[in-house]
Amino acid sequence: MNELNLLGFGPYFEEQLADSEAIPARIAGEHRESYIVWSGAGEGFARLSGRLMRALDDEAFPGVGDWVTLKTVPIPGHTAVIDRILARCTVFTRGAAGGEARRQVIAANVDTVFIVSGLDADYNVHRIQRYAARVRASGAQPMVILNKTDVCNDVGTRVAEVGRAVLGLDILTTSAALGRGLERIVARLAPGITAAFVGSSGAGKSTLIN
Repeated sequence: MNELNLLGFGPYFEEQLADSEAIPARIAGEHRESYIVWSGAGEGFARLSGRLMRALDDEAFPGVGDWVTLKTVPIPGHTAVIDRILARCTVFTRGAAGGEARRQVIAANVDTVFIVSGLDADYNVHRIQRYAARVRASGAQPMVILNKTDVCNDVGTRVAEVGRAVLGLDILTTSAALGRGLERIVARLAPGITAAFVGSSGAGKSTLIN
């Protein structure tokens, strides 16, 4: 598996490259007028070509996770030019600032989304349902993580309740503080898979990732 495959560049994107000279890269971060991109040559900066910028509306602008093609390989001290955005397989959007009904891409081409909820005061089954609906609408595969099992006296009841609310989804139980259940998350990850963690502040997302 080469470096691009490890970053999630599979057949869906390969088939879109009609030009053998195109340099594929993935958006890893956004700045005001440029992007951090990962390519087979490593990490660098890139900006949209003038032609592409004029042709795009807000929802079509690149977001983190998008695959693009570059005119040149990004190298230190040189900003590459993005000349195309490849079609997305999944996409998360949100309303743009202002009163217009516009959408902005916040993440693209995510395969799996872990919905994290603490089993403490953070627990809210209706919030988990809403997250699951949004993830499904994006095209990604949702999974639920019920974290902080160490502070819950009836984990089984919570698992059953969530199972009824989000039928068909895998539900993992973990205690990030004690390091329990983390292997269940790792087992669902593999090279080339792009995963994201969502949930309210304090649910334990950062602790699980770290």
